[in-house]
Amino acid sequence: MPLTGTSGVEDRDGSGSYLAVFTFDDPVTSGDAAIVSGTATAGVPTFSGNEMRVPLAEVADQQNVTIEVSNVDGDGGSDDVVFGFLKGDVNGDRTVKNTDVTQVKAANGQLVTGSNFRDDINLSGKVDKADSQAVTANKGHRLP
Repeated sequence: MPLTGTSGVEDRDGSGSYLAVFTFDDPVTSGDAAIVSGTATAGVPTFSGNEMRVPLAEVADQQNVTIEVSNVDGDGGSDDVVFGFLKGDVNGDRTVKNTDVTQVKAANGQLVTGSNFRDDINLSGKVDKADSQAVTANKGHRLP
């Protein structure tokens, strides 16, 4: 997700559970994370190399969630990162519409790759009819 400007969008259906991964320039071994706005619960961070991983639970759809990352390796500072959650917004423009449906239908039958992973709404590993149905069911939904 971008650190400034408009948030990125997670369009896949994690059934309320997601993993926020923060990547730093140097290895990290400690830090804190807290939800400062939006409906979600942050779990206990884990660390691996340059990454801080924060499990998220009870994440509601159609919202922005702001996570405050603080005290990384005891530096005392903090930064807020905004994540958008909008099931079916495969092109990331913050609104589910016909272009999203068309994109998923065009990928129907494909196994998930680095270029089409956003089209796999239900995280089955393949873009299929269920993904198209999920996008269609969410048409008209948007992020604030």
